[in-house]
Amino acid sequence: MYATPIGGKAGVFKSMLLASKEAASVDTLKDPLGHAINLNMVTAPMYAAGNRVGLLDDVLVSIMQHPIIRNLTNNSLDNKVPIHAAVAEEVNFVIFNLKESIESLLDDDIVKNKFDQFV
Repeated sequence: MYATPIGGKAGVFKSMLLASKEAASVDTLKDPLGHAINLNMVTAPMYAAGNRVGLLDDVLVSIMQHPIIRNLTNNSLDNKVPIHAAVAEEVNFVIFNLKESIESLLDDDIVKNKFDQFV
């Protein structure tokens, strides 16, 4: 793996992969590549972990551009909460909506009668 010196310090290096992602995030105002690939403070550790285990950049970009990941990332950034809190909030939201949907279906007499036949 290629490496580049950090800040002129002797013997301190970073990988070229990390350097390229750092350059993408620094140039985000001029060229919004970092935003396009969802590279930010929340997803940076995920990109780094993916690179460490050998995932190619195009695979990582595909994962990070998925609407669910973007939604979780935006929720985390907008509400200034850790990503695990954003995931928990999203899961609770889905469970709440499912519960309400099931309850509204069970309130419907036709559905309730059909449901009672199978229970």
